[in-house]
Amino acid sequence: MEEKFIIMKEQTAVEWLKELWDKQEPFEKFIQPEQFEQAKQMEKKQIINAVYNAMEFDRIVEAAEKYYNKTYGK
Repeated sequence: MEEKFIIMKEQTAVEWLKELWDKQEPFEKFIQPEQFEQAKQMEKKQIINAVYNAMEFDRIVEAAEKYYNKTYGK
């Protein structure tokens, strides 16, 4: 079974905070502690996903090299 990886643009934690900030009225511009915590959790998830995707990419490259060497005896 062939695996396919689709890279989708996900809103970063900073973009999310900026969007939240922009939606607020000028006299209400502040970030609640729970909003900051949510942004930190989003950032953590994005870092974990980035590392996981990099590891998966390394495995794909390794498998491709293995296939090439086996097929072409190099």
